[in-house]
Amino acid sequence: MISENLRKKIRKVDSDLNSAYKPIAGKPLLQIASLTFIATLLGLFYIWEYLNMFKVDYFEYFEVKDSFKILYQNAMPIIYVGSLLSLFLWILVPAILKNKNVQPDDQQVEEQTDPKAIKGITNAAVIITVILGLCGFWVLLSAYKFELLQTIILLVFATAACYLYFKGPKNLGVVAAIIIAFLYAEVRARKDAELTMKLKPRKDITLSGQQKPILKKEDTTRYQIFRTSGYYFIKDDLQKMIFVYSRTNGEMNSFYVE
Repeated sequence: MISENLRKKIRKVDSDLNSAYKPIAGKPLLQIASLTFIATLLGLFYIWEYLNMFKVDYFEYFEVKDSFKILYQNAMPIIYVGSLLSLFLWILVPAILKNKNVQPDDQQVEEQTDPKAIKGITNAAVIITVILGLCGFWVLLSAYKFELLQTIILLVFATAACYLYFKGPKNLGVVAAIIIAFLYAEVRARKDAELTMKLKPRKDITLSGQQKPILKKEDTTRYQIFRTSGYYFIKDDLQKMIFVYSRTNGEMNSFYVE
């Protein structure tokens, strides 16, 4: 038999889940302009961390438009996972919202008069959305073979960021989300660089206006480590050199690496 005290707790939880979501009031920390600035820094941070694995100082070849390209490339898997999760939201959330109609009349009246309550959005819908978002984040981390400890740390931070944003100081949640984004970018850059070192990608590359290619598929010691809007970065394992070729004028710089 379920005790009366437990029944009350269950009813309270059910009532809380089906009540309208009331966001914490606060001035938003990020506007569109600042969000664009942070996204640009995130892309540049990824490239810097990636090339740093090859002992290349990216800021000697810095171009802001490189950031947008790398963000676009890395956004595709996120968009794909997000589109799959949106199907679950499309199925689950409407069913949750329908349950709101069984609330007591006095609670419905209270929510309708509460200026903080978002009409039609329940706490349960918010929780389901967050859980699905975290599941999608986990799928993304698993797809890129993040280590278990790295995955746990990022998921814990992501959970904390969601809680702070929806139930605590919003700005603190935004700051936590930014930290997560940069941590993710750092780990991804290192993993991508390690994968490049392992695969040693090679293809025929000839600069505009030149006949001799700077890289061939048949090369056994040279491979492309990165390409920006203005430069090709080629590494030669035999000579322990990195060659940087300008895509605009064909100039070449090289330096020794361990």
